[in-house]
Amino acid sequence: MLMEVLRSDSGRGLQLCSVCLRGRDFGYSFGSSGMLSRGGNRVPIGWILTTCAVQSVVITAILSSIFLKERLSFVGKIGCFMCIVGAIVIAINAPEQSSVKTIQDMQKFIISPGFLVYAGIVIIGCVSIIIWVAPKYGNKSMMVYLTVCSLIGGLR
Repeated sequence: MLMEVLRSDSGRGLQLCSVCLRGRDFGYSFGSSGMLSRGGNRVPIGWILTTCAVQSVVITAILSSIFLKERLSFVGKIGCFMCIVGAIVIAINAPEQSSVKTIQDMQKFIISPGFLVYAGIVIIGCVSIIIWVAPKYGNKSMMVYLTVCSLIGGLR
Protein backbone atom coordinates (compact mmCIF):
# COMPACT_ATOMS: atom_id res chain seq x y z
CA MET A 1 0.00 0.00 0.00
CA LEU A 2 2.74 2.46 0.95
CA MET A 3 4.77 1.65 -2.15
CA GLU A 4 1.71 2.29 -4.35
CA VAL A 5 1.31 5.74 -2.81
CA LEU A 6 5.01 6.53 -3.22
CA ARG A 7 4.87 5.56 -6.91
CA SER A 8 1.90 7.86 -7.59
CA ASP A 9 2.19 11.55 -8.53
CA SER A 10 1.37 12.56 -4.97
CA GLY A 11 4.03 10.24 -3.63
CA ARG A 12 6.66 11.64 -5.99
CA GLY A 13 5.67 15.13 -4.93
CA LEU A 14 6.03 14.16 -1.29
CA GLN A 15 9.46 12.67 -1.96
CA LEU A 16 10.60 15.78 -3.83
CA CYS A 17 9.30 18.00 -1.03
CA SER A 18 11.25 15.93 1.50
CA VAL A 19 14.46 16.27 -0.52
CA CYS A 20 13.94 20.04 -0.77
CA LEU A 21 13.33 20.39 2.95
CA ARG A 22 16.49 18.41 3.73
CA GLY A 23 18.40 20.74 1.42
CA ARG A 24 17.00 23.75 3.23
CA ASP A 25 17.98 22.25 6.58
CA PHE A 26 21.47 21.58 5.22
CA GLY A 27 21.75 25.20 4.12
CA TYR A 28 20.62 26.50 7.51
CA SER A 29 22.96 24.22 9.45
CA PHE A 30 26.06 25.18 7.50
CA GLY A 31 25.23 28.65 6.28
CA SER A 32 23.22 30.47 8.93
CA SER A 33 26.29 31.91 10.62
CA GLY A 34 28.08 32.74 7.37
CA MET A 35 28.03 35.91 5.36
CA LEU A 36 27.50 36.47 1.65
CA SER A 37 28.91 39.44 -0.24
CA ARG A 38 26.34 41.63 -2.03
CA GLY A 39 27.66 44.71 -3.80
CA GLY A 40 30.52 45.13 -1.33
CA ASN A 41 28.21 44.61 1.66
CA ARG A 42 28.16 41.39 3.63
CA VAL A 43 24.72 39.85 4.15
CA PRO A 44 23.92 37.00 6.60
CA ILE A 45 23.22 33.82 4.64
CA GLY A 46 20.20 33.16 6.88
CA TRP A 47 18.43 36.10 5.22
CA ILE A 48 19.08 34.66 1.78
CA LEU A 49 17.90 31.20 2.85
CA THR A 50 14.73 32.70 4.32
CA THR A 51 13.84 34.40 1.05
CA CYS A 52 14.51 31.15 -0.81
CA ALA A 53 12.22 29.26 1.59
CA VAL A 54 9.47 31.83 0.98
CA GLN A 55 9.74 31.21 -2.75
CA SER A 56 8.94 27.51 -2.23
CA VAL A 57 5.26 28.51 -1.97
CA VAL A 58 5.38 30.20 -5.36
CA ILE A 59 7.33 27.36 -6.97
CA THR A 60 4.87 24.81 -5.57
CA ALA A 61 1.93 26.76 -6.99
CA ILE A 62 3.56 27.00 -10.42
CA LEU A 63 4.56 23.32 -10.50
CA SER A 64 1.11 22.19 -9.38
CA SER A 65 -0.47 24.15 -12.23
CA ILE A 66 1.95 22.60 -14.73
CA PHE A 67 2.05 18.97 -13.61
CA LEU A 68 -1.25 18.51 -11.78
CA LYS A 69 -3.26 20.82 -14.08
CA GLU A 70 -4.59 22.84 -11.13
CA ARG A 71 -5.97 26.33 -11.68
CA LEU A 72 -4.63 29.16 -9.57
CA SER A 73 -7.34 31.61 -8.52
CA PHE A 74 -6.95 35.37 -8.69
CA VAL A 75 -6.36 35.50 -4.95
CA GLY A 76 -3.69 32.80 -5.31
CA LYS A 77 -1.95 34.78 -8.05
CA ILE A 78 -1.97 37.90 -5.88
CA GLY A 79 -0.58 35.83 -2.99
CA CYS A 80 2.27 34.54 -5.17
CA PHE A 81 3.00 38.09 -6.31
CA MET A 82 3.07 39.27 -2.69
CA CYS A 83 5.52 36.45 -1.81
CA ILE A 84 7.86 37.50 -4.60
CA VAL A 85 7.71 41.19 -3.68
CA GLY A 86 8.23 40.36 0.01
CA ALA A 87 11.27 38.21 -0.75
CA ILE A 88 12.78 40.98 -2.86
CA VAL A 89 12.19 43.55 -0.11
CA ILE A 90 13.77 41.25 2.50
CA ALA A 91 16.80 40.58 0.30
CA ILE A 92 17.34 44.25 -0.52
CA ASN A 93 16.95 45.44 3.07
CA ALA A 94 18.93 42.68 4.78
CA PRO A 95 21.23 44.09 7.46
CA GLU A 96 24.96 44.11 6.83
CA GLN A 97 25.68 42.60 10.24
CA SER A 98 23.45 40.65 12.56
CA SER A 99 22.56 42.68 15.66
CA VAL A 100 21.97 39.51 17.69
CA LYS A 101 24.94 37.33 18.53
CA THR A 102 23.61 35.22 21.41
CA ILE A 103 20.30 34.04 22.87
CA GLN A 104 20.75 36.52 25.71
CA ASP A 105 20.92 39.39 23.20
CA MET A 106 17.67 38.15 21.63
CA GLN A 107 16.05 37.92 25.05
CA LYS A 108 16.96 41.55 25.78
CA PHE A 109 15.25 42.65 22.57
CA ILE A 110 12.13 40.53 23.16
CA ILE A 111 11.50 41.65 26.76
CA SER A 112 12.11 45.33 26.06
CA PRO A 113 9.01 47.46 26.77
CA GLY A 114 8.86 48.85 23.23
CA PHE A 115 8.65 45.42 21.60
CA LEU A 116 6.16 44.13 24.17
CA VAL A 117 3.84 47.09 23.53
CA TYR A 118 4.20 46.64 19.76
CA ALA A 119 3.53 42.88 20.00
CA GLY A 120 0.51 43.48 22.23
CA ILE A 121 -0.98 46.03 19.83
CA VAL A 122 -0.41 43.69 16.86
CA ILE A 123 -1.95 40.69 18.61
CA ILE A 124 -4.97 42.64 19.85
CA GLY A 125 -5.40 44.20 16.40
CA CYS A 126 -5.24 40.82 14.66
CA VAL A 127 -7.70 39.21 17.05
CA SER A 128 -10.05 42.17 16.59
CA ILE A 129 -9.83 41.91 12.81
CA ILE A 130 -10.42 38.14 12.92
CA ILE A 131 -13.42 38.42 15.25
CA TRP A 132 -15.20 41.51 13.91
CA VAL A 133 -13.89 42.51 10.48
CA ALA A 134 -13.25 39.15 8.78
CA PRO A 135 -16.80 37.79 9.13
CA LYS A 136 -18.25 40.99 7.65
CA TYR A 137 -15.73 41.87 4.90
CA GLY A 138 -13.65 38.70 4.48
CA ASN A 139 -15.74 37.36 1.60
CA LYS A 140 -15.63 40.69 -0.24
CA SER A 141 -11.97 41.66 0.07
CA MET A 142 -8.78 39.71 0.55
CA MET A 143 -7.17 42.77 2.16
CA VAL A 144 -8.58 41.60 5.49
CA TYR A 145 -6.52 38.41 5.36
CA LEU A 146 -3.46 40.15 3.90
CA THR A 147 -3.58 42.63 6.76
CA VAL A 148 -3.67 39.90 9.39
CA CYS A 149 -0.89 37.96 7.65
CA SER A 150 1.28 41.07 7.31
CA LEU A 151 0.78 42.14 10.90
CA ILE A 152 1.69 38.71 12.26
CA GLY A 153 4.62 38.50 9.83
CA GLY A 154 5.86 41.87 11.13
CA LEU A 155 6.45 40.31 14.54
CA ARG A 156 9.19 38.17 13.05
